[in-house]
Amino acid sequence: MVCGIARIWVHPDHRRARIATKLLDCVR
Repeated sequence: MVCGIARIWVHPDHRRARIATKLLDCVR
């Protein structure tokens, strides 16, 4: 999961950034 989040963070996409934030919230 960490690798997937890292990949999303690498991409400067606003939509992916939002998904990454949701994933981080779920992880927490």
